[in-house]
Amino acid sequence: MIRSNMYRLFLCVLLIALTGCNMPGRSASEPPPDAHSADSESDPIIIPVEGTAAPTIPPNAPRDRCLEGTWIMPASSLDLLVASVVPESSPFLSIPSGQLKLTFTDVAFTYSGDFIMRANNPDGSWAEGHALFENSGGYTTDMHMLTFDTQVSQSQMFDCKAGSGGQVFSTPCTFPVVTILPASTGPYGCWENRLELEILAPNGPMTMYFQR
Repeated sequence: MIRSNMYRLFLCVLLIALTGCNMPGRSASEPPPDAHSADSESDPIIIPVEGTAAPTIPPNAPRDRCLEGTWIMPASSLDLLVASVVPESSPFLSIPSGQLKLTFTDVAFTYSGDFIMRANNPDGSWAEGHALFENSGGYTTDMHMLTFDTQVSQSQMFDCKAGSGGQVFSTPCTFPVVTILPASTGPYGCWENRLELEILAPNGPMTMYFQR
């Protein structure tokens, strides 16, 4: 019971810090009542598009051409970022694969994530899900400040699994996608092969690092 409560508490603290907690109360060592073999496909949970906002940045707004192109944060860097945003999560949460991607054109941006999020219990059991999200809209730069004008946002979590005692089960995707957002307006640094953006973390500002 103590171990189960620690696991549930960890998940809630982590998800409150990043997105909000709505995990159901269940021991990670127990499959859900309707669990079935991970070989079968589970239905995804989809968070609908929040809506299309009216653009607030004009097409002729100033934009730094250094930003144009596609920038990647690989799984190893994303794993370190999550551990830095919520230090208490590092023994439990990992990002074993995937990436964040930030693409700029001359007038618009797309910020997306495609990664596996895994929660590890001290007894060796685990739970994981495949997370996808995408935000897009316009942007502008001025005096080393970058402003995002997000017009469309969507996300989903699917292919959720839990493992214990050598058994793997498909499980409902009841937890939200972890979406780590840069500041809507914040300082940035852009070089030929490196991009730095500020993130508003619970413990204060931090920096996100992307590469071409």
